[in-house]
Amino acid sequence: MLTTYGVVRSDAEQLAESGFDLVVADEAQNIKNPRSRSARAMRLLQGRARFALTGTPVENRLAELWAIMDWATPGLLGSQESFRLSYAVPIEREGDDRAVEELTRRIGPFLLRRRKTDPGIAPELPPKTERDVP
Repeated sequence: MLTTYGVVRSDAEQLAESGFDLVVADEAQNIKNPRSRSARAMRLLQGRARFALTGTPVENRLAELWAIMDWATPGLLGSQESFRLSYAVPIEREGDDRAVEELTRRIGPFLLRRRKTDPGIAPELPPKTERDVP
């Protein structure tokens, strides 16, 4: 089944009864706020596996990463509050390199990150050009 976040929001309970093997959230930044209607509805969808696809797992705060990861791998990063105390505050406010390394190590096995500059990724694109135009 292929659907939209809008349909999931409006038909979440009915969709939850379907019992999917795999649930994929494309543009997963749509569930970066765990209290949003979209995030709450997506949490109702059960599947043996979940994948979150996004080019922007963090736009403003690390809490957004927690929300996406908690949907895809529930419990991996602990509760929202423990994540805030262990990672978000030390990284965002204090620039704690140890916390960055620990978070990177913890989520690394669950992330696949590709860049346009990686070999074989979008080879038809020319190299990035930057110009300052006053």
